[in-house]
Amino acid sequence: MTENSVQNRLLAEKKTQEKQGSMKPFNSTVIDVGIPVREHFPSLKDKDGKTIKDDRGFAKKSNQSDGYSYTFAVFGQTQFVHLVLKKKMEFAPTQPFKASGFGYDMGSNFYIKQDARLVNY
Repeated sequence: MTENSVQNRLLAEKKTQEKQGSMKPFNSTVIDVGIPVREHFPSLKDKDGKTIKDDRGFAKKSNQSDGYSYTFAVFGQTQFVHLVLKKKMEFAPTQPFKASGFGYDMGSNFYIKQDARLVNY
């Protein structure tokens, strides 16, 4: 590799990392455990990208849905993963998938917020 191509690769990785902020990568096998799917409404953001909150401190939500929220169990772990997909899909309980993306690890739950992907195992 030339020095220029190494610098370009490192610059691209830095930009990707800045875009992700404190989000962590997720890539694991998950299974559907029958948790009902629900419509997802994203939080409203101000011009700086921060979540707008109401007078009680809760995030204000958009009136427009951006997809459907799914919850799967992470295979072999005591953790659930939550992700939003554009289309509503039907899954059979215990059906395995590979889930990936970037998000926040909250211990017993992982919330994928960016680049959510779900493919058959």
